[in-house]
Amino acid sequence: MKKSKIAVLVLSLGLLMGGISSVQTANNNLNFDKSVLKLNETETVYKTVLFGAAYNSAKAGSYENSWSTKNEEFTCDIVNANNNNNDWSFIKIGGKSKALVGTITTATPIDKVVTSVDITIDAVTTSSINNLKLYVSSNPDFTDSKLCCELTKIAKGKLNVVIPDEYKGVNKHYKIAVDCQKGSKNGLIQISKITFNVSKSDSNPVEEIKKEETKAQLQYSFETTGKVLEKTYVEVTEDQ
Repeated sequence: MKKSKIAVLVLSLGLLMGGISSVQTANNNLNFDKSVLKLNETETVYKTVLFGAAYNSAKAGSYENSWSTKNEEFTCDIVNANNNNNDWSFIKIGGKSKALVGTITTATPIDKVVTSVDITIDAVTTSSINNLKLYVSSNPDFTDSKLCCELTKIAKGKLNVVIPDEYKGVNKHYKIAVDCQKGSKNGLIQISKITFNVSKSDSNPVEEIKKEETKAQLQYSFETTGKVLEKTYVEVTEDQ
């Protein structure tokens, strides 16, 4: 058996176990992005909220307004957020004229049990944000609204908000509310993406595994550091 075949065997086992990030074969390195392997994770993205001209219902050039964003038939209503007349692929909330609360609300119920919500924050003036709250309701007008999470320390990065068990359920509506003080500048927080996540057991785990395995097989690159491959491999015995 040649070393090249051994490397393929090691790589295949590594993909299944999710524990290998690089494989060295003779004078060549095979690298792939381990982040695409999610076989050991319990959640998967069910609904995604993006912003931009392809998604926004209207141009918004101020920080006091109402509009919506639609992503593959999934619509969210936006209040008090600027999209710079559809020129941004994100939104900004909060300004220097007065204190404002910006909200992102699901217009239709989500028909699976949401386990967590990820909010991608590109930039934030922490001192000007009072809090970020997540509300859950069984109806679109939020008359039975329940505050399931309140965060007072907001930082740049992906903010993962876990839904407590007592607020979980099917066909729920969700509202993200960002309470901003009157700031020294406009655009106190910038949000580019929101995902509503569900348990993999609530989706199709077999299909999810196939998708992730396919990603892992496609996202790799060869980095040649030596001579031609055929001249660098040596024969070894079966025992070795």
